[in-house]
Amino acid sequence: MSNKEAIKIHRKAFADIHRLCPKLFPSILLYSLVEAVSPYVTIYLSARLIDELAGLRRPSVLWGWVAWTVGAGCALMLLRACLLRWKKVEEEVFAIKQEQLFAKKFFSMDFADIDKQSTYDLRSQVLQNQRWGSWGIGKLASLAQEVSTALLGILVITGSMSSATMYQPRLEYAMARDGLWYK
Repeated sequence: MSNKEAIKIHRKAFADIHRLCPKLFPSILLYSLVEAVSPYVTIYLSARLIDELAGLRRPSVLWGWVAWTVGAGCALMLLRACLLRWKKVEEEVFAIKQEQLFAKKFFSMDFADIDKQSTYDLRSQVLQNQRWGSWGIGKLASLAQEVSTALLGILVITGSMSSATMYQPRLEYAMARDGLWYK
């Protein structure tokens, strides 16, 4: 099978999954986005806290950054848990609809076609691939999550690297000014 054929088959499979369960891919993408962003939000807010500690050390501003860090961490954890629950529900709905798809196909066939050994062998092969090898149409949902988490993680890391380098000279200047830098 060539790459072009494989891509064509995967696109058709993604379209079939979306037709069966239209909320599955949005739930996977939102969960992956929150999973990719949440560690960096905490890192960013902690960096602002350290920046204030290295700078003016105003207690009111420090308490504000601490409150934002704790509040954002709690809110992101709650959001992540809710999105994980939504994603798991959509995966279960997809599994049920996938079985319904096979059942509808069997009901549309003649009894003589269902009773053929070749039909039984094909259905058995599909079930074995799904249950034992974790391949088949069900694998595409986990593949979508892995790919979206990886791509969103790369985007978030790229964005956080630019913000981290933006504040670095100011932090070094404040540490040198206060005599905290190595002599």
